[in-house]
Parts: sequence; C-alpha cells; structure tokens
Amino acid sequence: MRVQPWGGVATLECTLRDETGSIALVFLGRRHISGIKAGTRLLAEGMVSDRGGRLAMLNPEYEILPDPNAAELPKQH
Repeated sequence: MRVQPWGGVATLECTLRDETGSIALVFLGRRHISGIKAGTRLLAEGMVSDRGGRLAMLNPEYEILPDPNAAELPKQH
C-alpha cells in the first residue's frame, strides 16, 4: 500500500495478489480506506487497464473478506 499523487490528486494504491498474479487497486482522491491494511483479504471488481505495463483497476468496487486465521467468536444462544 502506498499513497502517491496521480494527476495532482492524492491516490491510495494497493497491490492485490493471489496465486495467479497481482493487480494494482487505485483509489483516486483517497489517502486511506478503513479496514484495508497490508494483509487484508479483498474481493475487487472493476474495469482492468494497463498502467505502465502493470494491470490496474481504478476505483474498484471491493469487499473485505473475513480472515480465515482469526479466532472464531463463541456463538450466543
């Protein structure tokens, strides 16, 4: 994750990686997004383009996925 200017606008750029490769998720005008940090599992959807020889999605729709390693909370009855 990094914040950098893009066209004069602060931009949050995250790299989403899985076993098939990686893609940059670019959020224009954002410096942070609550719930997203290094290691967060995401599902992203949007139009893919080439940005400097790298795949990227601008302002994608996203869903934060649960951490499979997190301890499960006891169920209340």
